[in-house]
Amino acid sequence: MEELAPSSIVILTDHNTELLCLPYFLSTYLEDEEFTHLSIEPGESSKSIECAEEIWGVMLEEQLDRKTLFVSLGGGVISDLGGFIASTYKRGIQSIHVPTTHLAMTDAAIGGKNGVNFHGLKNQIGSIRLPRAILIDDQFLNTLPDKEIRGGFIETIKHALIADATFWKKIETLEATAAAKDKLVIEHSASIKQQIIEQDQDDFGIRQALNFGHTIGHALEASLGISHGEAVAFGIIAESFISEKQCGLPQEELNEIIRLVKACIIPDLANDLDADKLLNLMKSDKKNEYGEVRFSLISNIGVSKIGETVPIEIVKQSIAFALSKMK
Repeated sequence: MEELAPSSIVILTDHNTELLCLPYFLSTYLEDEEFTHLSIEPGESSKSIECAEEIWGVMLEEQLDRKTLFVSLGGGVISDLGGFIASTYKRGIQSIHVPTTHLAMTDAAIGGKNGVNFHGLKNQIGSIRLPRAILIDDQFLNTLPDKEIRGGFIETIKHALIADATFWKKIETLEATAAAKDKLVIEHSASIKQQIIEQDQDDFGIRQALNFGHTIGHALEASLGISHGEAVAFGIIAESFISEKQCGLPQEELNEIIRLVKACIIPDLANDLDADKLLNLMKSDKKNEYGEVRFSLISNIGVSKIGETVPIEIVKQSIAFALSKMK
């Protein structure tokens, strides 16, 4: 804190992390410091321009200057929203992320992607600006229900699939909840993302590999309002099917992926999905170029392929395939 020398401190939480995480954070890391606390409703609905506007307004009323430190204490919604607010307030103030979920510790808080949802679409408005620091404390995981921990672990599964076959073999042998709380697993998963970010900060190349499972996953999340982990779990199975059809992913590896994802989390889905609606939502995916939907896929576990165009019929088949496997 001395190195940052802030003129003031703002802490953003949602109502859950306010109750479950803020007292521990204050007593462990911020004792005797004065701060402004802002708390929002939990969930994706708060990741909006309207919510950001409300917080900017409070900060202006408090006359907070450019030496203010903005602390985002929470999961992926808080790090995305808080990073966006900090990167835009007075053209950018210093920030730190304190992730409280496995998903945020290994994925959302890393890499400087900040943003809000817009017109019912994920992460359409945002910025890329790195925080000054990320404080990872696995004690926060003890505040979470088992389902949320396992849902966050889906991002670690994704990291192994796109970049590290050896790590895949390790996590394949572990029970999901225990693995998601394992310090070494968290550190290695986070390091995979960090190594990719260092090669492509601006997200025009290899960083797009991190979107594996997310083209269909984000569309499903926007369409049904299910959790990010559930949606990406479905997306990983669907996009692994596409990878088998288009990139030569071996059938035995596809089966391995299905087994591990299903052991981690199974979303509660209807018997039918509107594939045309999902396809329409995919048209707004950030990876798209020249009006074409682009996928990040894998040719083997640990080997990614980016910028892949896929025939619509195969995308529809993949949705039906994933739905059949998630039952």
